[in-house]
Amino acid sequence: MANPEHVALLKQGSKSWNRWRTQNPSIQPDLSGENLSEACLFSMNLSHANLTGTQLFKANLLGSNLRNANLTNTDLRDSDLNGADLTEANLSNAKLSWVNLTKAKLVRATLNRADLSRANLSKADFSQAQVRGTNFQGAILTDACINNWVIDAATHLEGVVCESIFLKSTHSEHHPNQFMSSDEFNQFVQQLLDNVAAMS
Repeated sequence: MANPEHVALLKQGSKSWNRWRTQNPSIQPDLSGENLSEACLFSMNLSHANLTGTQLFKANLLGSNLRNANLTNTDLRDSDLNGADLTEANLSNAKLSWVNLTKAKLVRATLNRADLSRANLSKADFSQAQVRGTNFQGAILTDACINNWVIDAATHLEGVVCESIFLKSTHSEHHPNQFMSSDEFNQFVQQLLDNVAAMS
C-alpha cells in the first residue's frame, strides 16, 4: 500500500517532488497500488520507487527517471515513456500494451512475462534485458538495440514491425554500430530461439 505522504508529495508536481528526492536520497518512495492514471509525471525522479501494482494507465512519464524502480504488475497501458530511463527496473508481468517507449533505456531491465503488444519501442535500448515470456506481438522494434537480451521459446514476437535492429550499443548516446533488415531480424530471432531450444 502506498505511503500517503509520498503520494501527496508526488501530486505537488515535478519541481517539488524532485527537490524532495534530492534532499532525501535514502528514502525509497512507496507508491504501490496507487491510482495514478493519466497523471502528469514527466521528468520526475522515480528511481528506486515501489510502484508495484500501481495504475499508470495513460500517464505522462516522458523523460522520467525510473532506474531500479519496481514496476511489477503495474498497469502502464497507453502511457508515454518516451526517453525514460528504466535501467535495471523490474517490469515483470507489467501491462505495457500501446505504450510509447521510444528512445527509452531498458538496459538490464526485467520484463519477463510483460505485455508489450502494439508498443512503440523504436530506438529503445534492451541491452541485457530479460524478456522471457514477454509479449511483443505487433510492437514496433525499428532501430531498437537488443544487445545480449535474454529471450526464451515463450517470448512472443509475432507481427513485430522492424525495419532494422541493432545488436550493439555504446551505452551512452544511442549509436549502435550494426543493423539488420526486417527479414534478417526474423531469421536472427528464429536462430536465437533454436539455440534456446537446443540448450533446454
